[in-house]
Amino acid sequence: MAILIITPEAQSDIERFYYFYLETASEKIAFALVDTITNKLTELAKNPKIGRKYYDTNTEFSYRGFLIFFGAAKRNCYIALYKFDNKTVTVLRIKMLVKAVIVLCR
Repeated sequence: MAILIITPEAQSDIERFYYFYLETASEKIAFALVDTITNKLTELAKNPKIGRKYYDTNTEFSYRGFLIFFGAAKRNCYIALYKFDNKTVTVLRIKMLVKAVIVLCR
């Protein structure tokens, strides 16, 4: 299993999602999202090559993306952007995908 590092930016993303669901849904749903993300990131550390490779022309570096589905009927979709160097998975950001992109992801 690779070492898992979550950058402060990715941690901030998780906290932002938590507070969003805390305000718009419930504490139970907010905790469930954090649990889902945490479990999926642990899964990612166990098998870091499951994500797709991307190359960002704006920053000139490559990274991988890993989709995380959450909620009833898995309607909400998040992507963990990360780098992998054969020993360490560094989660750079976690982004919520818009519904139009989610349809394309399935």
